[in-house]
Amino acid sequence: MSLREDISTLKALVSLATNYPPDDYPPGLGTFEDHMADLTETWAKVKVKSTNIEAIQYYEGEMVKMIERYRQGDKRGGQASAHALYNFDLSTLK
Repeated sequence: MSLREDISTLKALVSLATNYPPDDYPPGLGTFEDHMADLTETWAKVKVKSTNIEAIQYYEGEMVKMIERYRQGDKRGGQASAHALYNFDLSTLK
């Protein structure tokens, strides 16, 4: 996939994380853990194609926070991080 396609996939996965924290995960979409694995895998594809170190560090740090907060049961904190990721200008990763 191209970087543009990977970024589009990443945005969609983050959107799901924003709308569906672990305890509200809808049936039919797999499990929350599968979703986080897909998100992490897609992020790895984007990260290796980007040269903007500062943007990579910010995005990755916020993603780690989101996953940790959700796993700790902090729905609001996880959603706040997911919103920050969703609102991040992914074009800076190009």
